[in-house]
Amino acid sequence: MVSASAHRHLPRKIQPFTGCSKSQKGEEKSCTRFTASNGFLNTRFSAVRENKYPLLKSHRMIEKEFFNSLSNLSRLYQFEMPPVNMCPFPVNIAIAFRQSKEYLKKLAPDLELIILHDEYHRACLATVKTFSTGNTLYYIPVRPLVDLLKQKENKQLANLILSVFSYLHHVVQIPWYTGNDNYLYGCYSVLKDWYTEDTDPEEELSSAEMIAHFNGLVKAGIWLQKRINAKTNKGSLKKRIDKFYPGNKNEALFHSVAHELNALAEKFPGRSVFYGIPENLLEPDADTRISPEHYLSFFWDSDDMIYDQLMEYISNHLQECTVIDDPAAIQYFDKPQDKPLHDLEFEIRLFKVIDDLCTALNELQHD
Repeated sequence: MVSASAHRHLPRKIQPFTGCSKSQKGEEKSCTRFTASNGFLNTRFSAVRENKYPLLKSHRMIEKEFFNSLSNLSRLYQFEMPPVNMCPFPVNIAIAFRQSKEYLKKLAPDLELIILHDEYHRACLATVKTFSTGNTLYYIPVRPLVDLLKQKENKQLANLILSVFSYLHHVVQIPWYTGNDNYLYGCYSVLKDWYTEDTDPEEELSSAEMIAHFNGLVKAGIWLQKRINAKTNKGSLKKRIDKFYPGNKNEALFHSVAHELNALAEKFPGRSVFYGIPENLLEPDADTRISPEHYLSFFWDSDDMIYDQLMEYISNHLQECTVIDDPAAIQYFDKPQDKPLHDLEFEIRLFKVIDDLCTALNELQHD
């Protein structure tokens, strides 16, 4: 059997972020998704014109907010404020930011320093810590559950997995592959179109067979999604965990997965995975980027006749992207901070349990 993490690696054309961070829910104030921008600091400043750079019109407020946040940052990490009093705006900010970033990298290599400009801040320093998804496609196969639901003797296991899927889809909000706006649905549709246009008689499988397979996996996915949407499967995870007694090693893994997800549900009630993945946080001007919808989803199967073509198509698409929107914990410095706050517990535990779930489902498929 191919392990869940082994068969989903992307070609490594994407450059990893060093010391990035994630937006956390809970205690941190950085829980909302937003677009961060510090593009004006990437410009060479010689002759500064306010009509060319509108942000510079309120430069006194920008300076005040930036250096106030820098003071809070330097106090927490105990480094000297860069001496830029004699430098004009915005050179003073550019120099101070660059030097502070170098200081912080020595003190906390896993953190990235950024300047946030959003609806609440003009130029606020923040530290970011990311959880790298490692260029892995976290695709959860649904075919093993479809097959299991046809076996009356495995009803308890099927019901447990239904509750697991229901929590992951409705609460964690992992996309379902049959939605018209879903990335994987688009990938499946492209492959279907290719086979519709292909009439090569020498192909091992005819176009009609492949099109029937596409239609079948979509139909089965819609049927299973309705089962997951049923009231009996929503909020029933804890009850089904208590009633389930594993009969073998793989069933014990499903039981462990369900336990861990229930623990996450109790500690982080209502938490969605997208809650902690800010859009366009790092390198916001990048033309191509991998979003969580690209690497996290339910899909049909990892062992069917079109799996290799699907993975090749996705890899060819995503390898052209240069940036990944990974989970990130953000700590703002618009106010004094008592200690570093970059809590990635939910995301670390969630992605680990998704990997375990995929392993158990793939093992179930081969039993």
